[in-house]
Amino acid sequence: MTRYAELAAASDRNAWEGSARLLCDLPAARHLDLGHVRALDTRSPLGLFNPAFVFGEVRDPAATAATLLGFYAASPGPGRIRISGRLQSGEALAEALQRAGCAERAGRLPAMLLAVEDLAEGPEPAQHGLAFVEATEAATCAAWVETLIAGFGWEAEAGAVRAAHAALPAAVAAGRTRAYLATLEGVPAACCQVVESDGIAGIFALGTIPAVRRRGIASALLRHVIDAAASGGTRWASLRAMPDSEPIYHRLGFVWTHDLRELLTPARSGAA
Repeated sequence: MTRYAELAAASDRNAWEGSARLLCDLPAARHLDLGHVRALDTRSPLGLFNPAFVFGEVRDPAATAATLLGFYAASPGPGRIRISGRLQSGEALAEALQRAGCAERAGRLPAMLLAVEDLAEGPEPAQHGLAFVEATEAATCAAWVETLIAGFGWEAEAGAVRAAHAALPAAVAAGRTRAYLATLEGVPAACCQVVESDGIAGIFALGTIPAVRRRGIASALLRHVIDAAASGGTRWASLRAMPDSEPIYHRLGFVWTHDLRELLTPARSGAA
């Protein structure tokens, strides 16, 4: 467990990069850098696209909470603040944010790490015509976004999701992020995003469209992107799991390192 604990801080920084590299070039994006606390406000109605991450100790939790609340005060949507469970100051910061009106997300948000050589062998999915495509141009990036919307059930928020990913082609072209699709007979079926930093390949937005779930497609895509990262010399992979998917990742070789706390700032519009 020691080697995973040593990499947990780098994994948290990578989790921030997963959002920042995708959203930083949006025209409305505003940035806040407090060292171990980073935040972006894209003026999205969805908190997912107004992220903040606390990945290092804060000396004054009350002042940090006030700064974050002030940063998001003018945004039409909430800010989504994630606090690493590794931090001794995390509890005090979460309490300060709650006193200021932030709502904490219920349930656990496990952070997990994998040494790529420990990736468990698995059966090939029984799907004819399964292929993997890296989105490198506008058309495949657009297909990636539509797969994301379907995979996560975001049809009602589709406009906001598309707007948040308007800079995806530029981020891909600049090498800041990589976007992958799994296709069945040429039709997109699953997606994920990969961001590499500090020797870690961070896995984000892994989702499968409802019609082809429970067929091993997402696991096959996950293996593919980890193998692709490993071929370039990356030795570690990280992700944030939902509690119900945590056992699946354990079977693949991922190890839990810590939980994250997630809070939403008050939203003027009431959007989440």
